[in-house]
Amino acid sequence: SMSYDLRPPILNTLGLTAAIESLANKISTSTNMDVSVDLPFSIDRIVHKDLEINIYRILQECFNNVIKHAQATKVNLAFNFDSRVLSITFDDNGIGYNQNLVLGGQGLLGIKERVLLLKGHLKINSQANQGTQLLISIPICK
Repeated sequence: SMSYDLRPPILNTLGLTAAIESLANKISTSTNMDVSVDLPFSIDRIVHKDLEINIYRILQECFNNVIKHAQATKVNLAFNFDSRVLSITFDDNGIGYNQNLVLGGQGLLGIKERVLLLKGHLKINSQANQGTQLLISIPICK
């Protein structure tokens, strides 16, 4: 399981789009969490192969945070592509947190570092008992 998670073979064989859908399905079935993915286009034609593993890792960590901390029953994951920027919205209906009190754990730090590595932008919206939303923008240059 650990070696599979390092570089999922599905990234090489079927691409990032299938890998994201597979990850969401795996989370949904293993946690009984309702996970919806709004992916109206194939990311494989947009995202350069070198970026795929980092985008996958970002989403993997988003799901890990929800599982560990959020007590959520629903996650909505949506993708948009506009003006050479891939936008990812990751929403959960969990317990949220007061952003003024929480400095961020290793999971959020890892997400922030990966987004910065991709020259992207991360915005987190969260309040106690109102869930958490991550807005991720990544410039895509092929």
